Amino acid sequence: MSKISSDPFDAANEAIARGDPQAAITMLRVALAGRPAKALAWVTLGALLRGRGELDESIVCFVKATVLRPLRDRFASTLCAALRADGRFDEARVEAERFMSLVREGHAGCGPNHKRVFDACVSGSPK
Repeated sequence: MSKISSDPFDAANEAIARGDPQAAITMLRVALAGRPAKALAWVTLGALLRGRGELDESIVCFVKATVLRPLRDRFASTLCAALRADGRFDEARVEAERFMSLVREGHAGCGPNHKRVFDACVSGSPK
């Protein structure tokens, strides 16, 4: 058995590459059960679940990723976007304000695409 096929994170990436989100979700769940500190895996699982319309569970995944890596603009903006999509505008605003305060204090960076998400959350804009 090759290293790729024996590692569940690699197997999940292979499943994504071949267009099999269900297999990827299964492998990510297995992988995270053994190594729950992989923030990128939580974000990936959340994105796959969101793509299937499982917004509540995807938000849980995005929260876990953001807790593990609170300075990553991509993780925080993904969480904010999912909260907004679920109509949880106050929670999205709080998360956006949390992250932008880190940016203002010089603890985190923020790319322009992510900043647009944060700005929309802070302003209360539904889009």
